[in-house]
Amino acid sequence: MKESERLAEINALICEAQALSIEVDAMKVTNTERAALNESPAYCENDFMRLAEEIREIAEKFRKLGGVK
Repeated sequence: MKESERLAEINALICEAQALSIEVDAMKVTNTERAALNESPAYCENDFMRLAEEIREIAEKFRKLGGVK
């Protein structure tokens, strides 16, 4: 893989990780809003664990590319 391709892949992984972070934040806000209304959460622990697994997969891809030591 050429260096430019490796850097492009790293940039794509960074964007993917940022998107997941935004998704987690939105889920937390939604649950907080529902709690304020005494409603049950929209997202459960399994929803957050699924995203955590996706983040771990991104981290592993970084390691393979040499983007994270």
